[in-house]
Amino acid sequence: TGVQTCALPIYRDMIQIDDICRIFAPMQPGSFAERRYEICKGCDKFRPQVRQCKECGCVMPVKVRIADATCPFDKWGKESNG
Repeated sequence: TGVQTCALPIYRDMIQIDDICRIFAPMQPGSFAERRYEICKGCDKFRPQVRQCKECGCVMPVKVRIADATCPFDKWGKESNG
């Protein structure tokens, strides 16, 4: 199958430079983003060459950092702020 477009509107519409810088910064050990990404890397739908999910089409190092994002297979969900 072809490459799918990311289904997460907040990612597609992201234009704030602060958000872009934060997304490309290294993941902090033990962070929710790192925990999510480890789950993704163990999934059979993860495309390691492009770091993309075959199901939702999202680039996972970006998506895992967005607190409101969810996995299409319910392997991880939204992060609460408190």
